[in-house]
Amino acid sequence: MASYQNVKSRVVLRLNGGIGENGKPVIKTVPLGLVRGDIGAEDLHQVSQALGGLLELPVLEVLKQDTDGLVA
Repeated sequence: MASYQNVKSRVVLRLNGGIGENGKPVIKTVPLGLVRGDIGAEDLHQVSQALGGLLELPVLEVLKQDTDGLVA
């Protein structure tokens, strides 16, 4: 039976960079690698809040991106 196995995970913090000259929002991203694939949502929320407190720009969104491989 085939299944998926986590190969790598990363977190991307999307930051509010203000409004650009064209009047559209400016979104900055901060990618963070070497994240455990099995991190819980609450743990990730706490870590991202702590990291967000160290940044100059406010965090708009936290994305967890997983890359899974197919194992036969």
